[in-house]
Amino acid sequence: MTNIRSHIQLKSKSNKINKEGKFSYPVPIKTINYLLNSLNSLFMVFSVKENIIYWEWVSKISINAKNENVDLEQTNQKTFTYQFTKELDDKAFDDIYQKLIDGSLLVKRLNYISNPLEKGIIGNFISKDIHKELIDLYLQGKFEKVIAISKDYSEDTPEMNMLVSWCYYNTFNYDEAFNLTLSHLFFAFEFVFSIL
Repeated sequence: MTNIRSHIQLKSKSNKINKEGKFSYPVPIKTINYLLNSLNSLFMVFSVKENIIYWEWVSKISINAKNENVDLEQTNQKTFTYQFTKELDDKAFDDIYQKLIDGSLLVKRLNYISNPLEKGIIGNFISKDIHKELIDLYLQGKFEKVIAISKDYSEDTPEMNMLVSWCYYNTFNYDEAFNLTLSHLFFAFEFVFSIL
């Protein structure tokens, strides 16, 4: 009834943790890409020998892959080996529950945005779990703060630039909004066609 949910992929493996105290598992890249289509998806691995379930947010796995220069959409790799450290215990359930609630509240606030392009861009950030603190500030109307914080990131992605562009637009700084949007015009066209 609340529409608060999470997609979970659960696998099992018989090996134990490695010398670094991590549980290594080759996560299928097709599975990562599929689960990234949903907000707050989880990947879990049951360690048969330890009787422990290890888990991670799929968005965190994708960020880790990006940090290791693995393009999940273009790579020929079949799997991405992730080192799991989180165990599914009572505290993990509390953390998961809170993140699901927070994510759902962000989506509800997103529904109040009337411009479909703006909603699509902000929704893209939420679904990829990218800088949710910036989205939260954006939805509070703290556009100048988003612009200031974004300068601390060395990230020059189309998504980040489009978010900052909308912030400039909402503060009536149309020149900056236009310049930033123009630099990623092809991304905007591609994104518009994907939501039509």
